[in-house]
Amino acid sequence: MEEPCKCPPEGLPAWMGTFADLMSLLMCFFVLLLAFSEMDVLKFKQIAGSMKYAFGVQNLL
Repeated sequence: MEEPCKCPPEGLPAWMGTFADLMSLLMCFFVLLLAFSEMDVLKFKQIAGSMKYAFGVQNLL
């Protein structure tokens, strides 16, 4: 006698739908967070400069 094929069920696992929903909600949260944030160019340049200094990045001209 032949044993029946133990193939996995068709389609994606059930948890993958929940995971995809969670990832899309997380992305929407960060997009909204960015949309409501205040963009201050001077402050951004100060932060970028301090990060360059902290990581030792030098401009060679």
